Amino acid sequence: MDINNSFSPQVSKPQKDRTVSVLLSLAQWLLIGTVGILPLLFIPGVLNALGQVKMFVVIVMVSVSFLLYAFAFLRSGTLSFSPHAAWVAFWVVALATIVSALLSKDLSDSLFGDAFATNTALGVTILVLVATLAINLGKHTRRAVQLFLVLCASAFLLGLWHLSRLIFGAEFLSFGLFTGSTQSLLGPWNDVALFYGLVIILLLVAAEQLTLSRVAKTVSIAMVVLSLVLLFIINFS
Repeated sequence: MDINNSFSPQVSKPQKDRTVSVLLSLAQWLLIGTVGILPLLFIPGVLNALGQVKMFVVIVMVSVSFLLYAFAFLRSGTLSFSPHAAWVAFWVVALATIVSALLSKDLSDSLFGDAFATNTALGVTILVLVATLAINLGKHTRRAVQLFLVLCASAFLLGLWHLSRLIFGAEFLSFGLFTGSTQSLLGPWNDVALFYGLVIILLLVAAEQLTLSRVAKTVSIAMVVLSLVLLFIINFS
């Protein structure tokens, strides 16, 4: 009698560390939330320091997000890194800004500015770090779509606010601060044009790179139209 003994080892799939997943999710949602809230953020009674307030929020949120990414890396022991040409370009700009600041006569003002100014070496580096983390977010299709929807929602609310004030007058929804029709939650009127120009570019890139549902495509078209309307108004105002 022949007895055939066979042994088939069961190879179990490595389970994902729940703590790592939670840390990464928190870091990603902090970035998404920052992108969504930043265009609409202001502090009642503080208009002159609007840019500084936004920059401070960016520094805090990005720092926390970066720490969460670092904790996730230390916990898992692996780092997912995909080199991207845009990263190199961004960090070359940041490095050039830092070198230029170091060669400046007013070193402190060039490096740090006054109260988190955006046109300093620190400000540019923080913005480059945000862009780097945002590109890393783009590797996750679900998070990229969420970022896309949050940005659209923020841009839509801001655009609706501007159109309402242009139609009903500068006193409408002025919050006691924005008494002029060309004043904005973003700052100078030209910054609004830059923002909606960037929104159009991002929407076109998203339509090309992401697989969007019919609802998302409809939202994209509506946002492009709204952005073009606002750019037309700003150009001739």
